[in-house]
Amino acid sequence: MRRDPIAHDRDAPRTRSDLEGVLLEQTPLKPVVEELAHAVLAHRRSGRPLPESLRVIVDLFQPGFDDEG
Repeated sequence: MRRDPIAHDRDAPRTRSDLEGVLLEQTPLKPVVEELAHAVLAHRRSGRPLPESLRVIVDLFQPGFDDEG
């Protein structure tokens, strides 16, 4: 998976752009986050190792508290 930092909004891909053969579409954030959370949970419950694409975001779905250091 290629990870290119986006330094400025003007450099970000736009809706209907082709990114590595995938046509991008605008999607609300909430359903995307819910889908990712379900994928992480399903892998955890199955005991299968997380694929790299989920490992890089799994910390977003860990329980925690704001005052933890």
